[in-house]
Amino acid sequence: MAFSEHQQPQPEDLRRFITQQQEPIIQLKEQVKLLEAEMRRLKKLPAKPDIKPSTKPPDDDTGSSDGDLSAPEGNDGASSDTLLKQ
Repeated sequence: MAFSEHQQPQPEDLRRFITQQQEPIIQLKEQVKLLEAEMRRLKKLPAKPDIKPSTKPPDDDTGSSDGDLSAPEGNDGASSDTLLKQ
């Protein structure tokens, strides 16, 4: 499916295109896995470890956020220059 430069693709065309591409992508990923396993076998390397995804629940630390710009604990807001002059 080729889209011309001057024609905006319609959402349904894009969905159909994506759906058509999904199966070949899945097949290619499987083929890559098989070829990587064969390379490891031929090089006499250990098999790829089967690492399971983490089952740890996500951190729910609501006490601080990444956007918190307040002074770090123990700092009263004085600059280092002010502290040096004292």
